[in-house]
Amino acid sequence: MLRPTRRGRYLPIWVFGLTLVVLVGGALTGYLNARRLIGNERLVAHSDDALVDLAGLLSALHDAERSQRGYLLTGSATHLQRYRDAAQRIQKEIADLRRESTDAGQRERLETLEGQIGRKLAELEQTISLAQAGDRAAALAIVRGGASNALMGDIRARVAAMRTAESAFLDRRAGESERSSRLTVAAIVAPTLIGAALLGLLFFLSNRRMIELEAADRHKDEFLAMLAHELRGPLAPLCNGLELVKRSDGSEELRARTCALMERQLELLVRLVEDLLDASRIARGKIELRVARIDLGALLREILEGKRPLIAAAHLELETSLPALPLFVDGDPMRLTQVFRNLLENARKYTEPGGRIAVSLAPEGLQAVVRVKDNGLGIPLDKLEAIFEMFMQINRSAARSQGGLGIGLGLARRLLVLHGGSIEVASEGPGHGSEFVVRLPLATQGRDRVSGATSPLNNPSAAAT
Repeated sequence: MLRPTRRGRYLPIWVFGLTLVVLVGGALTGYLNARRLIGNERLVAHSDDALVDLAGLLSALHDAERSQRGYLLTGSATHLQRYRDAAQRIQKEIADLRRESTDAGQRERLETLEGQIGRKLAELEQTISLAQAGDRAAALAIVRGGASNALMGDIRARVAAMRTAESAFLDRRAGESERSSRLTVAAIVAPTLIGAALLGLLFFLSNRRMIELEAADRHKDEFLAMLAHELRGPLAPLCNGLELVKRSDGSEELRARTCALMERQLELLVRLVEDLLDASRIARGKIELRVARIDLGALLREILEGKRPLIAAAHLELETSLPALPLFVDGDPMRLTQVFRNLLENARKYTEPGGRIAVSLAPEGLQAVVRVKDNGLGIPLDKLEAIFEMFMQINRSAARSQGGLGIGLGLARRLLVLHGGSIEVASEGPGHGSEFVVRLPLATQGRDRVSGATSPLNNPSAAAT
């Protein structure tokens, strides 16, 4: 609890990386769509120019034909000059169309159109040459012939086909440009919004992480202060006792009382250090269980007998309900003893004089269920889960300080999990007491799971120790 989790350390970095990927990906997608849009717009411009050039080509061809007929009828040099200008325009329009045609079908149509226009211009040149030679009748005969009109009709049809095809290209390319434009906008806007959201998430996670680190640092400081206070508690009587022993002047009674005091304080100091070591072992996964088949009822009786004097000294009533028949579980006797002693000690510390502590054991299905209930100070509803965190004490005020490092309940839960069991707590709130419910799987048939492991209930010397 005092250390930041691995997930907590690396999640903001992950979010930052994802933000960069989204923004870079959006920028790249936007760039590619922008290039596609530019390419489509260039093709749209070609199609527009091609349509204009086709109209200009057909107009220039009509002007050439009209100027040729005007020259044949009047012999005016003005009409002849207009014909020369129209012929030049026709060549220019054809050159422009050749440059603007990007489709293979259009190029093929343009080649055919060039051939037809070439034949038409050759016909016009022939009639002008005949007129210049004085044979206007022959020139007019060519003009009035059906072949000339048919050729002009073929040219008009070819130009119309090319205009239809180019219009289809223009519509398709305009649609592609519109889609590319929308995709470009989406590729810019969407990643920007997503990136902004991710950056907001990054800020939120970083801010929350800072709050967690500040809370952990504050919790660490509180824990160190509490540890110093708890260690000073037994050390001061030990120092005083040692001084009394030095000044006892041979008084055996004083020496005995002082040694008993020092033994109690030393036992308290050892228990504090052992709790710290156990918390460290569990955090590092170094706890090893010596599992044996034990009678849970007998184990509880032994624990209750050891705790009964302390409970009586606190002016508390102890009620027990234990089965007469054995109720076997597979577990580490020392660790289970540690669990139930912690629960009883917790009930004793937080129950006012005149209160009651009730302990019961009963089978429920395939589990042995132990209930430790008191009518003491109770637990706030929003702290029911927090009390199982390591180094957590719900009330640290001096008026209610009962000693301890806030390790007992957290240690109990972790030890029970290692046994395949669980622990739950219920309370109606401050002043309404609390109830802890421990569940352990009943023992299966067979030998002890650890070779050579024995239960202190079946080994008098071990139990005495």
